[in-house]
Amino acid sequence: VSLQYVRGEPHLLTLNIECTLSIIEPRHSPSSSRTRMPPPRLKKRHDPRCANTIAKMTASSSIATRIHLAFYALLFICASAAIVGTCLSYPLFPLQTESLEWNNAWLVATVIDYYGACLCLCGVIFGTEENWVIGACWCLGCCLLGSPVCCIWILVRIYQHGS
Repeated sequence: VSLQYVRGEPHLLTLNIECTLSIIEPRHSPSSSRTRMPPPRLKKRHDPRCANTIAKMTASSSIATRIHLAFYALLFICASAAIVGTCLSYPLFPLQTESLEWNNAWLVATVIDYYGACLCLCGVIFGTEENWVIGACWCLGCCLLGSPVCCIWILVRIYQHGS
């Protein structure tokens, strides 16, 4: 496996994967049983079952990477601030189920927490789906219909790709 930078193309990397099969060929022993056998020879040849693969990967462009980093950093700050602020203003324990203010504060914090996790999963969905329209539909389903759609996407992904 080798990773190569393509000159003149600052955002392009080439990944070369070459598969070989190593075969150990024994050497014939001398006629005398008292002499030592020579070590086996290691012979490498191209494995026909594993084709030579060249994949081009686009290294993240600096603008797109910065936008994604800024978005997820802002998401982290907002979700963390919502939960920490709610914990400080309305402690989780003891449960105050009779207090409308306590319930409303934790409802808002829970919604922000869910959408924070959902948007992170949407990033994974967009990054792995081959068609952006299908990815957008999955993300819309996750955001509007909740965790059942998230679970269905995971099940479909595991069934189709094994991971």
